[in-house]
Amino acid sequence: MSKWMTISEAVDAFDLFDLFSEIIDSYSEEMDDPDAITSELTELLEEHEEEYEFSSDSDGDYADSFERNLRDAIGYVFEEFNLGELPDVDFVDPDVDEDALTDIYDDKFDDNIDHRVDLDAYEEGDDTEEDDGD
Repeated sequence: MSKWMTISEAVDAFDLFDLFSEIIDSYSEEMDDPDAITSELTELLEEHEEEYEFSSDSDGDYADSFERNLRDAIGYVFEEFNLGELPDVDFVDPDVDEDALTDIYDDKFDDNIDHRVDLDAYEEGDDTEEDDGD
């Protein structure tokens, strides 16, 4: 079941202050004055009235959707309040087993996949699919 609420409401409702702080810190540490950015970003996110959809993940908590929504909100706040260039941050969740992820995701990518849609024709405005002979 999903719930709609602001980032601040979600921090309180799901008891995610530690995750909130870790993500804010990961963005702030890339800036010139990390403490000032952390403080300003936290304040602006508390005032941010946009509601986001939070859904429980396989563990029954809301951490995954919270992280995704918080990143969206941070992007909005950086742009709206001209906080500078949004740092490209790869937040590493300490609770995630990196070895388990490599088993889930196959990093092999085949560039020679035949597509049903002629992408060159599609870019030129012809949105018809090729006949695949079925």
